[in-house]
Amino acid sequence: MAHRFKSAALVTAVSVLVLSGCAGVDRSAAGARESEDAPSPTATEEALPTVSLETTCGLLFGSNVDGPVTEAADIITRFVEAPDLSTVTEDELDTTVGSLDGASRNADPTIVPYIEAQSDVLNQLLNALRTGENSNLDLVDFKAASLELLNRCDPYL
Repeated sequence: MAHRFKSAALVTAVSVLVLSGCAGVDRSAAGARESEDAPSPTATEEALPTVSLETTCGLLFGSNVDGPVTEAADIITRFVEAPDLSTVTEDELDTTVGSLDGASRNADPTIVPYIEAQSDVLNQLLNALRTGENSNLDLVDFKAASLELLNRCDPYL
């Protein structure tokens, strides 16, 4: 019963995202992560073994569906409701991006692109928050990634 409730709550949250329009900060203007700005992985990071899809989903959704994917959906929902970023903080964006990036380092390779899609959008919001730039953000990739992660992880939630 708890599994169905958690899944239903997450499906509802993602559905809200899918039904929401695109708003806010522009992808090109906000600037995606620059590859030269990203730190190079250390030998330890490169040596991390890939974990199973079940383990990856556990990292992404948490034991109570309170993991970084859920946090990311919450951040985007609040952003859609208040595109001026007044309801989003730099700390929560940093934390959520860090958690998503951490999970993607040794995630099941079939879902890494979806984790990165979420992280990229949150990084664009973080950049907009830091620079004060106001443009439009395309949430299509975020929404598609959210649905795909939910779809692939549902058996493990």
